[in-house]
Amino acid sequence: MKHLRIIIAAAFLAGLFASCNKFLEETPKSQEPIEAFYQTDNQVQSAVNALYVNSNGPASFYAAQGWFDATWVLTLDNMAGMSRNPVQQNPNIKYFASLTQTPELVSNYVGSMWSNLYASINNCNTIITRVEANGGGLSAEVKNQALATARFFRAFDYYFLVRLFGDVPIVTKPIVSSSEDISPARNKTE
Repeated sequence: MKHLRIIIAAAFLAGLFASCNKFLEETPKSQEPIEAFYQTDNQVQSAVNALYVNSNGPASFYAAQGWFDATWVLTLDNMAGMSRNPVQQNPNIKYFASLTQTPELVSNYVGSMWSNLYASINNCNTIITRVEANGGGLSAEVKNQALATARFFRAFDYYFLVRLFGDVPIVTKPIVSSSEDISPARNKTE
């Protein structure tokens, strides 16, 4: 009787562990492979809507790292002491006002502006490339609106890059892996 219980328990455990693999494997519902995306009007509209969200969210150029507002630097009223948040409240603005370069300022403040703008440009390039490649399955209205919106945001991002950094690399194709050229040469502004 004791051996029978051990055999039943061992068979139960062996069956339990052997049968769980298929049950535990799930397809992520929030992540679709890029090949399966951009097939319907709703999917393309979702991608375009993400451009608007990124232009105003905590990871955007306007609010990089959750504490930076680009208009402080671009309008310079903060440095003159006439804004709602004086220079003294933000040490990074103090460094900008005194033209003092610090490692924190370059890596966090300026680096986040550069990387967030190029991340947005890469999203725009992905939308443009995928919508142009899959034009047949989309309505003409959604296709034209998506292409126009993505091109606008890409131009808008380049406008800020050129205003802040001068000559910048122009990237018109999506970068999808680290093996691609992620450090292209700068282009002259005209």
